[in-house]
Amino acid sequence: HLLRGNHETPEVNGDVNEYGELSFKHECMRKFGDKLGEPLWDAINRVFRLLPAAAVVDSTIFCAHGGIPRYAGGVDDRLQLLDTPDFPRLPRIQSMPGVGESP
Repeated sequence: HLLRGNHETPEVNGDVNEYGELSFKHECMRKFGDKLGEPLWDAINRVFRLLPAAAVVDSTIFCAHGGIPRYAGGVDDRLQLLDTPDFPRLPRIQSMPGVGESP
């Protein structure tokens, strides 16, 4: 399974002020230029939104990414991400083919 972690959100991987040249957005812009770099970064983040935040392997092992974006000061609304409509919910994870089925 490929899981989404905190670096697979545009708020983190696009934070050039915090991560500078190490940010994913900066890398896209540097490698592909202004014309292609930002649209590519945006398209990849649309794919990242499709990745599950957790998975169940062999109906016995629960896997989840353990990271939460760093607090940058100001209003601490990092956990509000859990309330957004596009954040994966457990029913979606549980409804995946093969999950919960006997081998």
